[in-house]
Amino acid sequence: LEEEEEQKVLEQKLLEQQRQQRPYVLAQKYKNECLRRRSSSPYTTPKTDHSTSTNTTRPVAESPAKRGGSTS
Repeated sequence: LEEEEEQKVLEQKLLEQQRQQRPYVLAQKYKNECLRRRSSSPYTTPKTDHSTSTNTTRPVAESPAKRGGSTS
């Protein structure tokens, strides 16, 4: 009987963990999708390397020029 109870408790804990993790995993996926779309984000520079190769080499020099052009 005790073993069965322990098993039930363990299963409950597992279920709770899975329930807690699922939204987190979904959020991570959603976050990654959002980041992928925003090519200017620094996190995705390796992924969007082909389109914005200048971003990876000198991101600091690139960003002000994109915003307005006049840095002074």
